[in-house]
Amino acid sequence: MKKKNKTKKTKPAKYYAVYSKSDNFLHGVFPPSKEGLLKAKAHILKIDPSNKNYKIKKY
Repeated sequence: MKKKNKTKKTKPAKYYAVYSKSDNFLHGVFPPSKEGLLKAKAHILKIDPSNKNYKIKKY
């Protein structure tokens, strides 16, 4: 019997979440599209112009 090659399929993102790095507090949730990613980046710049304390995660 031959073994099948199992390749992991990446699931598409359900949403983008904006978190603070220091206390892991959720600051916003955005749709999983290019527009959602741009909105998340704009939201980070609105909160913190230096963009040192926040990160975007895909879920």
